[in-house]
Amino acid sequence: MWEHERKLKQAAQHFEQLRAQIRGWEEGHGYTLRVEPDPDPPDYVIRAEIIRPVEDEPFPLVLGDFLQNARSSLDYLAGALGNVGAGGWMTESDALATMFPITRSAEHFAQVVPRRLPTVTEPVREAIQELQPYETGGDLWDSEPLWVLNELARLDRHQFLQVGYERIGMIRL
Repeated sequence: MWEHERKLKQAAQHFEQLRAQIRGWEEGHGYTLRVEPDPDPPDYVIRAEIIRPVEDEPFPLVLGDFLQNARSSLDYLAGALGNVGAGGWMTESDALATMFPITRSAEHFAQVVPRRLPTVTEPVREAIQELQPYETGGDLWDSEPLWVLNELARLDRHQFLQVGYERIGMIRL
């Protein structure tokens, strides 16, 4: 198994762990819901009250592990593609600089590619460019999953990850 596959497999395990923890929080009554008459009938107001704060749960740690493994799987993939492009192993300086770029514009991509993918072949660079958020999301590039993954992983690495919880279900009156 390739290293990037191992990282992605680990990310999937963290994701399943996170889902189980969220289910446990929900089933363990982490919140209550109250339905109250609205002052302007026939409407109602639904109030949610958190009993066990999400911040007290292990969610942020497991979510951070998921994000880091998912994001680093892309960097491991870039490294493997760089070694193939180098015809063996990249030099140490190329290996240290190589990472999977996730950019906001074609101009930025063109700027970072020589530094971040120094030995990757042109067809592979083109394929990576086609995956970029500005290519797949147009004007909404900053809501594309690859961009969101990169930003959340960056926040988790360099600052902190704030976790909130929201779930909407069907309500019939």
